[in-house]
Amino acid sequence: MDSFAVVSIPYNPYPIAPGDKLEYQWYEGAEQLSDMQSIIVSPSVTTVYQAIATLCDGKQLTDNLEVIIILKVPNAFTPNADGLNDRFKITGVQPEKYYAPTLKSLTI
Repeated sequence: MDSFAVVSIPYNPYPIAPGDKLEYQWYEGAEQLSDMQSIIVSPSVTTVYQAIATLCDGKQLTDNLEVIIILKVPNAFTPNADGLNDRFKITGVQPEKYYAPTLKSLTI
């Protein structure tokens, strides 16, 4: 049986950036959304968010996060006022990014 001895483990008891010295900013384009460490978003279209963390020494760490929304086109709807599937709505794309489709309604 082999045995190993650990002579020393490098350890720095001081945090790199104390929690009260970290600053956060979340942006969507030029608009600042939050200064919290994390955020919850619910975009209706694909959106890029930018996170900036400023350390106590002034150094800034930046990253981008893209939330991708998948285009959803319903294959049916039931406009019978029961509150379920009453509206035909295409989601996941900005209206200015697509042309007005031609829709045909079939009554069976």
